[in-house]
Amino acid sequence: MTTGTTGADAPMADVTFFMEALHRLGACEDAITWSTGRGSLEEAWSECGRGDWMLWFATEAGIDRRLVVYAACLCARESLPVWEACYPDDTRPLAAIETAEAWSRGEATVEAVQAILVAAGDATASASTIAASADWRNDDSATITHAATYAARAAAHATAIAVFTTNYKYAATIVATYASYATKLVVDTTIEVLAGTAAIRDVAEAELRSLSRSADIVRSVISAAAMLYALEEQLAATTTD
Repeated sequence: MTTGTTGADAPMADVTFFMEALHRLGACEDAITWSTGRGSLEEAWSECGRGDWMLWFATEAGIDRRLVVYAACLCARESLPVWEACYPDDTRPLAAIETAEAWSRGEATVEAVQAILVAAGDATASASTIAASADWRNDDSATITHAATYAARAAAHATAIAVFTTNYKYAATIVATYASYATKLVVDTTIEVLAGTAAIRDVAEAELRSLSRSADIVRSVISAAAMLYALEEQLAATTTD
């Protein structure tokens, strides 16, 4: 899976170019505030701990959708054990992720992704119905059921990026968020579903750790150089128009 075409020695944008891009694309105030003071796009991309922000930025910058899908699928995989703990015989979310990943490699058709997305959506709807009737405030297993719903949503939205024509940017942004919701609900129970969460008892910390993990995943797929190239191409096209 390639991460860009600009090369490792490509010059990184200065802070003015980077901040102008955030404003032009409509970044949220929290992201703009955090980015203020970073010296370049490269610095911000390497230090950002929010996978949801990074997936949003990548889609808005015009990064190849196959890369965005692949990164989002890897993020969704992080919370998939929560689903499997609740519904070990239901492989629809996993199948959705695997099919979307295959599409990102050119090994599956859009039609195949659409079909499996419907199945993943059905799985999510069924889980949501079950979770709605569970008293998650007083029962750990019920809380895990709610967490599993978020894990399924992460899988479905990661898959949807490949086939949506208008809302795929929202789908990309929300994947890491749903994965983090699944994680923070899990750590608020006495049941260890996700490896490494037993020592975390603070839900806010768990959410931030999950988003940070997603950020690392996005960086592993989409380089700062690829982001710069996409932004420069986008700006050039806008100027030409």
